[in-house]
Amino acid sequence: MIATALLDRFQLGNACEPVNLSVEGIDTEAMARGLTQENIMTMVRSRLRAARLYRRESKPYLAVLVTAVPEGTAFSVAVKFKKVLSDPTAPALLRELEEGTFALGLAVTWERSVVGQSREASFILSGVSRLTDEFIDEYLRVNAPACSRGPLDP
Repeated sequence: MIATALLDRFQLGNACEPVNLSVEGIDTEAMARGLTQENIMTMVRSRLRAARLYRRESKPYLAVLVTAVPEGTAFSVAVKFKKVLSDPTAPALLRELEEGTFALGLAVTWERSVVGQSREASFILSGVSRLTDEFIDEYLRVNAPACSRGPLDP
């Protein structure tokens, strides 16, 4: 139980702070099916805002990737939470470590994906929506102790 809680905090812990959003890797086949970076961004951003979890300037962010197989019906959707982590063991930074600093970088700490078959943009967007909701639910569960109010409270 303690190990699960620690893993959850590592993956999604962020002191209940809002996250940024990035829609990455929309390939030409996905665009041919009617999926654009803008319509995916609008849908995910709306869900994050409804949960009071969106802020453009945030360092941690949610990355959404949608790909589709050319001339076929297969697609994949991945939603990844990326946050800043430090690496105190980076060999090139030993001198800096002695001064108490660490190498910082973004890393994927939580990821969910789905694959399916459809040429319909609305069906593919429903996969994005489902994974976004899963992220929001998990993020709020893990960060609940740091939240001063629920996402729907005034």
